Amino acid sequence: MRSRLLIPLLLLELLSLSLLIAYMPRGSPMDVTLNWASHWGGSSREYARAMILCHGYLYITGSTESVGAGKRDIFLLKYTRDGSLIWNRTWGGESYDMGRAIATDGRHIYVAGLSYIGDESKAVLLKYDGEGRLLWSRLWGPPDGAIGRAVAVDRRGDIYVAGYIGGVARGYSRIFLLKYTSDGELLWNRTWGETGGDHCWAIAIDDGVYLSGTTTPSPYRTEMLLIKFSFDGDLLWVKSWGAGVQNYGWALTASRGRIYQVGFTQNVQGDADVALLCYDRAGNLLHISIWGGAGEDYGWAVAAAGPYLYIAGHTYRREPYERNDALIIKCTRRGELLWNRTWGGMGSDIARAVVIDGDHIYITGITYGLRRGGQAFLAGYTSPNRGFTTIAKLAAASTAINTLAIALISVRAFKLAKTRRA
Repeated sequence: MRSRLLIPLLLLELLSLSLLIAYMPRGSPMDVTLNWASHWGGSSREYARAMILCHGYLYITGSTESVGAGKRDIFLLKYTRDGSLIWNRTWGGESYDMGRAIATDGRHIYVAGLSYIGDESKAVLLKYDGEGRLLWSRLWGPPDGAIGRAVAVDRRGDIYVAGYIGGVARGYSRIFLLKYTSDGELLWNRTWGETGGDHCWAIAIDDGVYLSGTTTPSPYRTEMLLIKFSFDGDLLWVKSWGAGVQNYGWALTASRGRIYQVGFTQNVQGDADVALLCYDRAGNLLHISIWGGAGEDYGWAVAAAGPYLYIAGHTYRREPYERNDALIIKCTRRGELLWNRTWGGMGSDIARAVVIDGDHIYITGITYGLRRGGQAFLAGYTSPNRGFTTIAKLAAASTAINTLAIALISVRAFKLAKTRRA
């Protein structure tokens, strides 16, 4: 394994930028403005998975297939807040290495994901400084494999990595939680599983360690899962929820004594709606909001800023042609929808992370607008937010080339209906 500086392969041409403002559920059309969009990638596929804001810079992680020693490598990008790429780094071996999550202690950047050594997967944790120097790397996993999906840092500077062991190929899965010191010493590990099909997708730090994921109570049903551990690794409580046949808890944030879980719920026909659940610290479910349009709508990330929540994901539409568009939703902490926007071009675009910095909104993910393989994108918006900024941010990132625009971008609004609320 080694760290490498990725040199841009080529400069893509500047393409036209078109803006279309359509129906807005609430607010004026000028409530949300797309300022710029950039993308990064080579001849193959780059997928941005997570993003944070640290000292005025955006850091994005994900995986690249275009450049590196292996079939897929972890990448880390550093951007200014106006979308200018400062540097990029890749890390990996001869096989598959993927960045899934990112966190910061205010000085250093931590990337979590997975690394394959032969046919065996390990959870990986990388520590970088702000200039992109790799300080250390750690691998963890039992013989049946481990996949790191989430990372967070507590106030003492200790690092928590979560994910699952086993997987589809093994026929079962269990959730794991690791605690490291800032020097990379493993303090303890915990595993949890009751159904043989338990996965962790996200983590949040508050008065304890919260994990969001999916559990499988029966062969044809999944439920959103929320688990709370103490900082010493003691299991405190477990909660699950499901409305449709398939329910996934993909994102998590903790703010003002509330735990917000975001994902999607899917019925037997396969139609999906964005789901927002709010819990208190004792695990009591306070309210639920579910939104969906004419197609399928998925929530992949959430950020809290002041009295608002921002959800990033994508919406699938069949008309006038099949495509995915990146989706942003703004709502109150009570789950009252304020506005929603979609972003995309002629191809498919999926947002996997969102960060709020005052009146600025940043999303990252993957776009298929320019190249068949797909590239990581970063888009910057402005929207009145009373100057609030997210404290802890997890998001998604990109890969090999920095460019200035994405082909035929359009910013749209469509009507999301709240389908149920409790």
